Amino acid sequence: MSVVPARCEGRLVSSEERSHCLLKELPGPLLGHVWPAERALLGLKVSRWMREELMLHAERVIYQSKGKEADADKDTVARDLSLSPGSASITVLMAGSKSFDFEFSESIADLHLLSLVEAIPMQLKNTLVHLELHGCTMSVAVAKQLSPALKQCKVLARLDILQSSIFAMAFDLILKALQECQPLSQLKLSGLRNLDGVSFRQFSTNLTHLDLSSSTMRAQGATELCSSLRNNTRLTNLHLNSNHIGSDGATALAQVLKTCTELKKLDLSACAISDEGMTALAATLEEHYALEHLDLSQNTAGGAGMMQLIPSVGRRCMALSHLDIGGNILSGSTAVQTAACLETCSSLSCLGMPGCELGDEGAEQLAVVVGRCGALERTILRENNISPIGCGHLSAALKRCKRLTHLDLGGNSVGPTGATALGEVLRDCPALTRLDLMTNGIGDDGLQSLARSMKLGTSRALTALDLRCNRISSVGVDALAVVVPGPLCPCLSYVDLRWNKFTKAVGVECGKPFRFH
Repeated sequence: MSVVPARCEGRLVSSEERSHCLLKELPGPLLGHVWPAERALLGLKVSRWMREELMLHAERVIYQSKGKEADADKDTVARDLSLSPGSASITVLMAGSKSFDFEFSESIADLHLLSLVEAIPMQLKNTLVHLELHGCTMSVAVAKQLSPALKQCKVLARLDILQSSIFAMAFDLILKALQECQPLSQLKLSGLRNLDGVSFRQFSTNLTHLDLSSSTMRAQGATELCSSLRNNTRLTNLHLNSNHIGSDGATALAQVLKTCTELKKLDLSACAISDEGMTALAATLEEHYALEHLDLSQNTAGGAGMMQLIPSVGRRCMALSHLDIGGNILSGSTAVQTAACLETCSSLSCLGMPGCELGDEGAEQLAVVVGRCGALERTILRENNISPIGCGHLSAALKRCKRLTHLDLGGNSVGPTGATALGEVLRDCPALTRLDLMTNGIGDDGLQSLARSMKLGTSRALTALDLRCNRISSVGVDALAVVVPGPLCPCLSYVDLRWNKFTKAVGVECGKPFRFH
């Protein structure tokens, strides 16, 4: 990060001295932002002496204005950091010892948290609206001291505890301390462990956002969670991805979601949900007219479950814009039938179906769907056994998607003929910024076809091109070099040509991405 020199006591100073000036001269008691050494504090590198300063003055807290990590002189920083009691929107970001400094013990992480404990009653009880504890280690002893302070946070609306190591008893103390906090509506507890048995009943009616991803939750934990949420009518975002709730957990969830009619985003990816769970969800989600984002990827459902769910969602969820069903157990005719069911999903802007074994017949069915999605922006179809024939069908449909920004066909077999068809997509989709064709065997002929389309000057938004493992030699690379870098593709700054046949061409070494600066 480049740092503009600042003046301290009438002279130019280095970035480290400047950091010291800012730390010493910041106005008043401000809110603490302790983050890993490789990150920035007030736009400046956190050096060792700054960590020592924080250790010596643990009661001192430094406010990090959200989005204000740009380099600025201390007068600007001081103005941005001024607090108005009762009106400041404050975020606390903490980090534990493992990410902050490898030499620190866990007791240092506790010290950071205890500095927060001291700050809340004095300065933050009427202004703290967002508390984030990232990567911290919290013992029961620290939780007992933090809990009384949190009870005074009358305006806290959001609590994030991410990738942290917290004893179950300590976490229970934190939740009990916050049960009287009426504004609390967002809980993000990603990466915690052993949440089965934790009750969220005290927050059930106010929660709008709940993230319990990667928390080792199983079916029993999902059932208990559903019991806590059964009276909730305000939930809009629910993330339970990367848990092993299975079909039993999904069935229990389906019953609870009947009352959550305002649900907009549901992420149940990698939850081991089979056809039975998908069928239960289908009966519930068809009544969620506000649903915009649905991720059911990396589960164990086959065609039976998907053919129940997709038509239900497509017919009734008119706002649905993001759908990801990749990585389920689809093959042959079931994949084709699933693709045909997508015909009802006409408002999609993002469609993810990687690893669904669509084949050419499924690609042809999907092309009918894609052709009707005028708002489509992202299409992810990696590893679907698509040949030049299927690619031709898709390309003919994708040409009509004028908003398309990202097309991923990696891991298929489109060959040179398919690359020629995709050249028409490059020509007719001016918003396209990223094209992924890794491992498609397009060869020199395919790359030359793409280069000819790029010469037309309609690919001016293209920024990234993935051509790894495509049997391309220096002949193909030379054809591409005529176009880029240059005015015909002014934004194209990254071309990945690794694992191809050439050893060196136009200054590009095999094994390294082709970057333009």
